[in-house]
Amino acid sequence: MKFFRLRQRPVENITYIAMMIGFDALLSLVAALLPFSGLFIMLVAPLIAASVSLFCQKRYIPIYILGAIGICIAVTAWDFMNTLFYMVPAVCTGCFFGFLWKAKFPSSFNLFLTSLLSFSFFLLALWLLRLLFGEVDMVEVLLAMIGRKGDPHARDIFPLFAFGYSLAQTGISHIFLLYQLKKLGVEENGEGKFAFAHPFLGIFFLGLSVLFAFFSAKVAYFLLGLGIYWFVCSLMATFMDLRSWTAVGFVSSVFGGILVFALLYAKMPSRTGLVLLAVPLSLVCLFCFLNRFFPRRKEKID
Repeated sequence: MKFFRLRQRPVENITYIAMMIGFDALLSLVAALLPFSGLFIMLVAPLIAASVSLFCQKRYIPIYILGAIGICIAVTAWDFMNTLFYMVPAVCTGCFFGFLWKAKFPSSFNLFLTSLLSFSFFLLALWLLRLLFGEVDMVEVLLAMIGRKGDPHARDIFPLFAFGYSLAQTGISHIFLLYQLKKLGVEENGEGKFAFAHPFLGIFFLGLSVLFAFFSAKVAYFLLGLGIYWFVCSLMATFMDLRSWTAVGFVSSVFGGILVFALLYAKMPSRTGLVLLAVPLSLVCLFCFLNRFFPRRKEKID
């Protein structure tokens, strides 16, 4: 009997969930007893949670989440903070990842949405730390670690950094999950017809970042990060079938963006000049969309 398979009967679902909660409890103990084991949890715990979402029926997923969190906190009661900041986000993001995979979400959207959830947990952890330790500003603590304490520009860019950190963390888990799940016979969901949405999403978020630069620098830089993600997705899809006119458009976009950057940088609100990077990136996204309409390199233009 295959261990990793879809569970149909209630007893099968409950038994599998109980075993996975046991594994989670073991990981929590490892994290509590061994320093710097957060990376290990970040890789393994999402895989366990994702397997529950993939192989168990949807109505049992809340039971797993509540059971895993409760048991993990109980077995590491003397050091539950480590469990709270590592295990809880890993369980929730892993279940979310598996749910989206089972729902046939394309990988780019799965990674994006899961990263946003991880980003939310990251901000929640900072808020809880400040709540528990009084007036300690964890943002300042983190900035001090990189030598940027008291830098207002760094505080504005911090949401972009937090999203980048969450994306990197989710990306590592994503690669690990892809490798492991493929061995279990679970194939990755392709982009399919949703690939055309990448340039539009890039232009949308990049355009919003320029707009919000006049209202909130922190929101503007965060939106810039979202736009960069879809910009990269657009480029990756386009380079698989790059047309000559698209390459010319890329070069023109870079030079045009540099010109716009030079002309408008001084006119942007304080500490938001870097948001103008959205201009050339948006132009590149536009040519990524137009790429499919240009003739291929071996074709002749009539």
